[in-house]
Amino acid sequence: MARKALLIGTEHYGTAFARLEATPRNVHALAEVLQAPLIGGFESAERLIDPDHSKMARTIETWLSEQDKDDFILLYISGHGVKDMSRQLYFAASTTEKNKQGELVTSTAIWAGNIRNWLQTCKAKRQIVILDCCFSGAFGNYIAQDDGAVDVEEVLGAEGRVVLTSSSSMELSFQQKEGKLSVYTHHLIEGITSGAADRDDDGEISTDDVHRYTSRKVQEESPSMTPQIIVTKDTGYLLKIANAPLGDSKVQYRKEVEKIVEEDEGEICELFSRPYLNELQQKLNLSVDSAIEIEALALEPTRQHKLKLKRYRDVVETAIKQGRYPFGDREIKRLEQLRNTLGLSKEDT
Repeated sequence: MARKALLIGTEHYGTAFARLEATPRNVHALAEVLQAPLIGGFESAERLIDPDHSKMARTIETWLSEQDKDDFILLYISGHGVKDMSRQLYFAASTTEKNKQGELVTSTAIWAGNIRNWLQTCKAKRQIVILDCCFSGAFGNYIAQDDGAVDVEEVLGAEGRVVLTSSSSMELSFQQKEGKLSVYTHHLIEGITSGAADRDDDGEISTDDVHRYTSRKVQEESPSMTPQIIVTKDTGYLLKIANAPLGDSKVQYRKEVEKIVEEDEGEICELFSRPYLNELQQKLNLSVDSAIEIEALALEPTRQHKLKLKRYRDVVETAIKQGRYPFGDREIKRLEQLRNTLGLSKEDT
């Protein structure tokens, strides 16, 4: 049995779509984790950056056709997702075009149905598909004609296959973390490399483990994003993506901190949780500096969320001080755009 991956990232799109600077970094960072012998243990992780639509389609089809029955395969796509006028889902390449009406030129993109067909004919019985895609521009000028749903399950779901997605709808799901990785891929990788995703302490990180961890951390930072896992049978949840370190004191402390942050709703309760963590730190022989660093990493999504809320609130408060309230249709539209771009929920704002 061989563990193999194909990772595709598209950064540049001409004038058809916005540039996604994080995609090549996503690909390279995830490939390194997957190929690390003690973590992912993947035999190979092919990387494809900024392919044209012909090369992207040919590479996916050919790569899938070459896999054997006992292989374990992972297909990762980072870039723009787009729908045509008949609500069909496509993945954009560097040469994907729109016509003058803003409609997708389908012959220049990769139809999700083709990927489904290539996956179905692939001999490998264990398949993972990870989509860190921005669907925000999926409908061109025709967003009002659709309900915003991106039904990845209907298109790509199948027995023996697990699909992980950064988004389930028209959310602006491809947010970058301070010019580095996208929010979703950042937390996906962090959950694996830190071992924090291994909640049951069995030394393995399954698709369910990584989804639970990544989904929670993403929503702590950007509540409007709703990562999904698509599995047709319960056994699919148990597909192992990576190994997790056991017995490491830093990993043990990180897992406990993550549980507390989740239970304390994004914080660490100083009255009840702090004394426990102080005792645990001493029991594990961790230095104070190491404990502070681990806690900061666990709390970082909450800190980012607060910063985004402040940026939104500052705009509203400034507008009110300048006598612009009550807001008109144009102002409300701009605030909605700002909220979506920041990944904030309606409840937030």
